[in-house]
Amino acid sequence: MPEIKAVGFRHRGNIGAVVSVACGLWAVALLFFMEHAPRTPISFLTTAIAWSLLLAGGGLRLWATMYLGGRKNDIVVSEGPYSMCRNPLYLGTFLILLSAAFFLESVIFAVGAVGIFLFYYFATIPSEEVHLRKQLGKPYEQYCNTVPRLFINPWLFRTSGHVTVKMRALWLEVKRMGAWIWLPILADILHQVR
Repeated sequence: MPEIKAVGFRHRGNIGAVVSVACGLWAVALLFFMEHAPRTPISFLTTAIAWSLLLAGGGLRLWATMYLGGRKNDIVVSEGPYSMCRNPLYLGTFLILLSAAFFLESVIFAVGAVGIFLFYYFATIPSEEVHLRKQLGKPYEQYCNTVPRLFINPWLFRTSGHVTVKMRALWLEVKRMGAWIWLPILADILHQVR
């Protein structure tokens, strides 16, 4: 089992991308074979939920990057989003994936997103936490004992008046955003083509 977790940690991005693309292709194929339905109040609701999830996930990822900024292996970052949740970047990614399922109105894509979430939750995140426990020691252990792994506890929020932002890390996150910011446009195009 530790080997699976180590592989899950090292290849987390590739595995997530492959599952996302596979579910996306399946959802797109189904869109083309399904009869086009006119927009309904449910469609407008799913689009509103999709936008909410996309903005929440993207905002959470940007906020977390501002606090973390490439310092993960150097210190225990425990302020801002990291004071409420140990893995806000992963949570933001999951919200973005879930938004794609709502934009595409695809149960199959939603199942794929949940599958990715479960993989990260049970393989990737524990493996990363083992690495950080070795790297950061007792302070990280104490942090793990007080802050939830993935679900936000807003009552724990704290931050200082000063945050040092590493612009390189923030710029990398903005570049990553370029990949998923097209989700609503792509979903709308697919609905129009269908």
